[in-house]
Amino acid sequence: MDDHEIQKLRTALARRERGRGKRYTPSLKQRIAEAATELHRQGQGWQAIGKFFGIPHESVRRFSGASTTTALVPVEVVNEPASAGLTLVSPEGYRIEGLGVGDAAEILRRLR
Repeated sequence: MDDHEIQKLRTALARRERGRGKRYTPSLKQRIAEAATELHRQGQGWQAIGKFFGIPHESVRRFSGASTTTALVPVEVVNEPASAGLTLVSPEGYRIEGLGVGDAAEILRRLR
């Protein structure tokens, strides 16, 4: 979808009656999805696209079929031994490292 078509869609959406529960026709949803996908591909965020079209960004994202999950990123697995013992962090922010299970249980019991 080119810039001219996106502007025509924006104009059509501006003329449309607004309000909660107002339904979008399937063809309008498709046009919004195509335009939003193109704008998102160009680097625009869903909130900016929603504001541009004057509709909720969640509707734009949903029409486009975009997921709210974050993308997977590559990680490097390092072969290092785990630290010995447990770490206990209190609600006050005290941090005790290297505890055995019995010691951690005893401290938790005393903190109650």
